[in-house]
Amino acid sequence: MNKNKIFSGMKALTPAMLEMMMDCHERELQTLEPCDTYKTQSAKGLIQRGLFTSRMYTSPTTKRTYMAFYVTQKGKEYLEWYTRK
Repeated sequence: MNKNKIFSGMKALTPAMLEMMMDCHERELQTLEPCDTYKTQSAKGLIQRGLFTSRMYTSPTTKRTYMAFYVTQKGKEYLEWYTRK
């Protein structure tokens, strides 16, 4: 199916959601620790759209355990589509 049709039919993301997605994706590309739960409503909306997933993460350096957010494959495809449109 055409990605343009899939993503253009999706409920629009808020600026905070886009910022969070870009920030988390950039952290993954740089192999930094994953995003923390700093924008709960944005994360909830991204998870509902299938663009994010969450799981517990323990930092190897600080030993702190927290809920981390990761961009899904669909989320990466969305970012690629969004930056090209």
